Amino acid sequence: MLKTLLATLILFSPCVAGSFNSDFNKESPNLLEKIEIKSVESDDFLTYWREDFRKDEQGDIIPICNIKYQEYSVMYSRYVTLSNEDKIVVDATPDYEEGYTIKDSIKELVRLHGSKRNSTNEERRTLDQSSTITIIVVIAVFGMSVICIFFVMKNTNLIQ
Repeated sequence: MLKTLLATLILFSPCVAGSFNSDFNKESPNLLEKIEIKSVESDDFLTYWREDFRKDEQGDIIPICNIKYQEYSVMYSRYVTLSNEDKIVVDATPDYEEGYTIKDSIKELVRLHGSKRNSTNEERRTLDQSSTITIIVVIAVFGMSVICIFFVMKNTNLIQ
């Protein structure tokens, strides 16, 4: 009996001693970083981010500064609906630029486009060519009509 007890202690002593080793505590944060808990929503968002949002039709990566406001607003509305757990997974995922995460990219996009959501002064609307020509023709016809009416009134001596 004593021999089996000593044999078990000898066999399990490295396991017990290893748990008190200071190297284990140093490696445990790295171990936690490698564990990822993903859900369907975070996977869907990451697929959307990698394939649709950050790449153009040719498959080239779109730089953050070239992303338009409309594309940003669609992405941000999808990001906001994620749960906190999903946001943690998405935020920690590396982006295409080395050293940046998706959270860093979203912060930059909010800095670039976030103020446009609340400010109407920054958004300037432009008319296309056909609308501009239509407005000019309507103003010209109205002006010619007013001149013709005054000419007829002057010839009939209604005004002097």
